Amino acid sequence: MRRLAVVIAGLVAATTLAACGSPPPEDPKVDLSQLEVGNYPTQPQVLGKVHDKDQAYLVEAARLGSYVPLPSEIDRRLQYNSSHAGTVHPFTDPSASGLHNVVAASRDEFNEDANGFLFGFINSGRSNRVTNLSFELTAAVLTFSNDATATSAADALFKRDMARSHGAEPTILQKYTTARTYFTPQFSWLTTFFATGQFVILSIIRDRAGEQIRVNDLDTLTDLATRSLDITSDRLRDFVPTPPEKLLDLPADIDGMLGRAIPANINPTDVDGPPAVYDRHGALSISYQPLSDATLFDAAGVDRVAFNGSYIYRAKDAAGARTVANQYANPGRVYRRIDPPKGLPMATCLEYRGMVDTVIKYTCTVSVDRYAAAIRANQLRDAYQRISAQYAVLINSR
Repeated sequence: MRRLAVVIAGLVAATTLAACGSPPPEDPKVDLSQLEVGNYPTQPQVLGKVHDKDQAYLVEAARLGSYVPLPSEIDRRLQYNSSHAGTVHPFTDPSASGLHNVVAASRDEFNEDANGFLFGFINSGRSNRVTNLSFELTAAVLTFSNDATATSAADALFKRDMARSHGAEPTILQKYTTARTYFTPQFSWLTTFFATGQFVILSIIRDRAGEQIRVNDLDTLTDLATRSLDITSDRLRDFVPTPPEKLLDLPADIDGMLGRAIPANINPTDVDGPPAVYDRHGALSISYQPLSDATLFDAAGVDRVAFNGSYIYRAKDAAGARTVANQYANPGRVYRRIDPPKGLPMATCLEYRGMVDTVIKYTCTVSVDRYAAAIRANQLRDAYQRISAQYAVLINSR
């Protein structure tokens, strides 16, 4: 969803959202046998239970995302997703999560310091589209096997991280004196490791605008860190990890959402993390513009989102799903609309025309009943095959 950001910037228009309440026009009939789908599946998958504990912990990590606050809930100015390159929100491997971009520990060092780590979830937000004009908050929740391992990990990770941060100075949050906190004046950067029960809350706040003009506002940073710990620790009281003996009974899918999504391509540029199903709150965590998407989700009645190489949105009805598909296919300034794939006239496809090399070139959307789908690909033929296969899966899921 992050790389759909350029598509959806500024798209929430009242007239479009109002359309959710009116019945959509009937789509033309499609002969599924004539669609070019390549080697992609056209039938939904029935995933059953998780295969092993690794998969179970990924399911738990995605569920944790329902409890980790959005940066904009901590401070409304933090309305833009600022995920570091490679960030994957639900994770079991810290080196694969992007956490290594904000914590100075290799995988082996993390495993040494964080014995008993099970799974986590990471969010990041900033106050301005322009990075150097903003302040940023990165917040991660790490789940451990018990309270003792969490407390030990918070201390060990703090010591290693501060030792590698040039010019770092230990400091104290007055409300959380047991939290391990340090300040790096050179980068106007405040880092906190706080153990609460079997969780470690990691909070990293950086004032990039202050860094540019060499002005440090430690009071503002500590106030924001305190608010982050207040809200996050309060939310975590409601999260109960699944007992170890019940992990293998967890469903690999929720409401058949993953089963409806075209599986991830092997191309790493086309993967935004492990397959996962999110509720509305968790889905906003992986949104580039959560405030805009919150408005869209409310209007369309989106209550679940799945990612498995493509994104599947479940709306309240067919009109809501059509609204979601139309919004994510708004060309804006840096996309242009191109022809849909052969035999699928109701699909909308866009080609990126901007200057950012990392943006995936093609985006296609379609909706069927109460489900909307969005796929991305760097090759046009692949984009056409994937949206065609995705449409077939949704039809065959009826």
